[in-house]
Amino acid sequence: MFHIQSLIKSRQEEKSVLYEKYINPFSVKSAKRIGTYREYVKGEGAYLFDKDGNCYLDCDAGSGVFNLGRNHPKIREAIHDILDLNPPNMVYRVYIYSNGIVAPVIYALGQAKGMSSVIGTGSGAISGLTYKQAVQDVADWFAWGQNEPGTGVHRGGWRYNPNSGTSDNSTAQWGALPLSYAESLGLGVAPHVKSELELWTNYVQNPAGGTYPWKDGVSGYDHPETYVNMSKTGGMLLQFAVEGKALSDPDVQAALNYMDSMDTYDHWNQGATTAYSQWYGGNLGNPYAMWAVYKGLATYDGLEWNDNGTPLDTSDDFLVGNPSLISTAPGGITIGYDSSPGTSVAGDWYSHYCDWLVKDQEADGNWSGYAYWYGPLAAGWYINILNATGAPPVVPAPAAVLLGAIGLAVSGWKLRRRKEL
Repeated sequence: MFHIQSLIKSRQEEKSVLYEKYINPFSVKSAKRIGTYREYVKGEGAYLFDKDGNCYLDCDAGSGVFNLGRNHPKIREAIHDILDLNPPNMVYRVYIYSNGIVAPVIYALGQAKGMSSVIGTGSGAISGLTYKQAVQDVADWFAWGQNEPGTGVHRGGWRYNPNSGTSDNSTAQWGALPLSYAESLGLGVAPHVKSELELWTNYVQNPAGGTYPWKDGVSGYDHPETYVNMSKTGGMLLQFAVEGKALSDPDVQAALNYMDSMDTYDHWNQGATTAYSQWYGGNLGNPYAMWAVYKGLATYDGLEWNDNGTPLDTSDDFLVGNPSLISTAPGGITIGYDSSPGTSVAGDWYSHYCDWLVKDQEADGNWSGYAYWYGPLAAGWYINILNATGAPPVVPAPAAVLLGAIGLAVSGWKLRRRKEL
């Protein structure tokens, strides 16, 4: 018979090993590094107890989760009372994050199988639709879920749930992504959705000449100066593209200038960090930031062909980063093929990303990731960067859209060759 208490007690000594392996390796490693690591077996009120019976005052309280103390008797009683009711919880789960992350999968499958192909599996809501119709469905859902007039400065954005009444620009990029896919397929995105989104980005982008010059052009979280970092600024570029802003637009240029800035610190080459109140910010080694920046730059003509010294074709050419966007990305990286290797120029941000990812990959093929984004999630985003697939087309020139679509389709094979160098 299954008995949860016996199971937990029998595997008590494995707890930290399993936590480090499957949940968050950084928490365990950090605790060991600063000397706070213990094998705790019990928590009561403001105290923790280790396996040797030592008592410790819990000054962290689970980062605020246990402000009333651990295993408070009144809270335990309330939980038991609720469970006795057998409540039907969480039956309507419609989250902006999860739907936004699924959107690239639908788009990529449509590209591979053909947008007119019929989806033959899944629930009744999607089975029988073409991939093109499914993309339109997702885009329509996000248009419906956009925050309405009457939500003040949060109008036009998204947060965790549709029509939540508040917006944050970590989440809002996932609302813009499906809209960009719909536009690339010639599907409808209502003009008012774009103009409403612009109200949000106008608010959340830190203006030039603010309190802290190093924040100029950056995206904040739910306020232009809170939790600013690269990931939200990369996502903001995607939002600008949906709004129809060209590369020359001052807002776009301000965001790129932040990414390229050396003010206070090296914004592009900074590793994953919480320095400068960035809230899990930085660039290199932060999967969430690298993918957001990648898709934002790729949307604004950030990927271009290296013709390998021959006329442009798909037999020996490969994609590199447009050096006019990020001048602080280092050059000198070996790129190309074994038979004819070359060297990247300064500003080739994409070769820099690929080189960093190849070198950082672990022996088992995974990546360590950072904070919330590790294991399969980090690997998925990093592989997507290396393959350069699933990105929205370049804006705004129609000819560039076609070329970009062709390039993104074949670049996965190109980059497998590059990785051999």
